[in-house]
Amino acid sequence: MKTRTKHRPMVCWSIVNGSTCLCIQCWSCKRKMKYRTKQLAEIKASKARKRTNSLIKEYACTYCGYFHIGHVGRR
Repeated sequence: MKTRTKHRPMVCWSIVNGSTCLCIQCWSCKRKMKYRTKQLAEIKASKARKRTNSLIKEYACTYCGYFHIGHVGRR
């Protein structure tokens, strides 16, 4: 079972040497689907909510400028 870390490294190793990275940017942006518009992300989030029966919302990404979807309240 994988554990979650509160503190993620500030250096992005995927940019530096191409290795697997768990920095803030990789964890919150690079591994997720990108949606160009908020409306498209809302549609995908709605379908995911119905499919998984959990609270999933769309949000604007601070790194890439696109929209992602994710669980609400997970820590």
